[in-house]
Amino acid sequence: MSFQMQLGDHVRDIISGFQGIATARSEFLWGCTRVMVQPRETKDGQPIESHWFDEPQLQVITPAVITPAAASPEPRRGPGGPREDAKRGADAVR
Repeated sequence: MSFQMQLGDHVRDIISGFQGIATARSEFLWGCTRVMVQPRETKDGQPIESHWFDEPQLQVITPAVITPAAASPEPRRGPGGPREDAKRGADAVR
């Protein structure tokens, strides 16, 4: 299965004109593929809510505006902030 757009592309919904960055893709059992679009703008200093669209109704405006973390050449760190790995105490018993 090939996709015409990739996560990180700047896209526009051809029906409503809604624009933003493709941030997630959801593929359903019966073939429907939907893409979450996060607008780049804010309203009153707050992010505008993301919306889901059917993939075929999205048009790529600018490819690869953002590189997804999974495609980044830098190694990924685990979740959370910097801390040492947990260690089992010497007196710990199961």
